[in-house]
Amino acid sequence: MQEIWITAQDTCCYGFDIGTNLAELLQKIVEIEGEFFVRAGMGNPRHAVKYLPELIKAMNIPKYSSFCTYQCSQATMKC
Repeated sequence: MQEIWITAQDTCCYGFDIGTNLAELLQKIVEIEGEFFVRAGMGNPRHAVKYLPELIKAMNIPKYSSFCTYQCSQATMKC
């Protein structure tokens, strides 16, 4: 099985400079025909909370394999 890896020091910041985000990128990638999995990492949860509902939706796609984040506190996730 082939995989597409999205990797950076903080993938959760993807697209902030161009008016998009990681969730939108993942949605576009899974529209590509073929059998493959998508992996994304590392990401700072403080940035992901800005679009968390979209990210959760994007991660509920069968082609999505895994996502690694930095550790964070419960307070961070409640933002």
